[in-house]
Amino acid sequence: MKRFILLVAIMSFILIGCQKIVYKEHETVMGTVTNMKYKKSYDRLIPLRSGKVTFWARRSYPERFLVTITYNDLSETFDSRELYENVKIGDNIPMELNSGYDEDYNLITRQLNLPE
Repeated sequence: MKRFILLVAIMSFILIGCQKIVYKEHETVMGTVTNMKYKKSYDRLIPLRSGKVTFWARRSYPERFLVTITYNDLSETFDSRELYENVKIGDNIPMELNSGYDEDYNLITRQLNLPE
């Protein structure tokens, strides 16, 4: 019974959240660098269990160069070494703002992307 309720809840969420994007807009805007963070690489041992036997496996996580860029109330974080090395907090940089609208021209999605 719990699985059925969970399945109904998930399907309702999926069906309600599915709005079709009819119109797309792409514009160039000036975003502001609001945060920069470097995370060094590290390894972690994780247990893997096979029956009654437990093995320890090493999992490596790469270094990350996180740069947060904000435009109005929209904020995106990018993992880019090149961007991290070439900007500082407070810099204004050109960004691509992608917006998606439904058939009544109601905003469905907005996303900041790095220009190509």
